[in-house]
Amino acid sequence: MSNYIFKKIVLMVVLLAVLLTRSGLTYADGTVLVELNKLESFETGCHAYLVSHNQTPENFAELILDVAIFREDGIIEKIIGVSLAPLPSNKTGVKVFNLQLSCNQIGRLLINDVTECRNNQSMLDDCLDLLSASSRASAELIK
Repeated sequence: MSNYIFKKIVLMVVLLAVLLTRSGLTYADGTVLVELNKLESFETGCHAYLVSHNQTPENFAELILDVAIFREDGIIEKIIGVSLAPLPSNKTGVKVFNLQLSCNQIGRLLINDVTECRNNQSMLDDCLDLLSASSRASAELIK
């Protein structure tokens, strides 16, 4: 194979990798995607919508996140538990939880830990490592 053809193939592979990364198709199996999709005000606070997609072979009977809520000024407002379960393999789910503060006061949410993680048979280890966090809302979601 000539050097010219080899360089063209390498360039095509690099371009394809960039396109796949931008389209969000590069997540490997074994990931639970967690997205803060939106924050919505209501009379006494804020509804937070989490969308999760289980790309693992596990069927989660319990998956509880320890989430720290930070105000806009960077000060922790509270820490709450949020359950994403049940979350079967290759399933997308939506969970809504209420925060007793204004949506515009929320600066970011931190997935601090996973406090419960089990399938139908047993407890699972290292579930925090399975999570990938993102946000479409005004506040960011980080891990």
